[in-house]
Amino acid sequence: MKVKFVYLVLTVFSIILIAGCSNKPVIENTSEIDSHEDVKAAAWEFLDEKGWQDQAKDDFESAKVEKVNADS
Repeated sequence: MKVKFVYLVLTVFSIILIAGCSNKPVIENTSEIDSHEDVKAAAWEFLDEKGWQDQAKDDFESAKVEKVNADS
């Protein structure tokens, strides 16, 4: 009886561990995509404040985000 209980506990623990770790990359990628939307909206708002939105080809939703590191 004790051996079956130990196998059951180990099996349940393993399943919980695997399920808990398998979703982590999906969550990280989702938050990264959401942050790009915030960046696009902020950039479009800046263009709108400066009156430069006429120079843009489309709206901010179709914009491409590039990461640029500048040396100071």
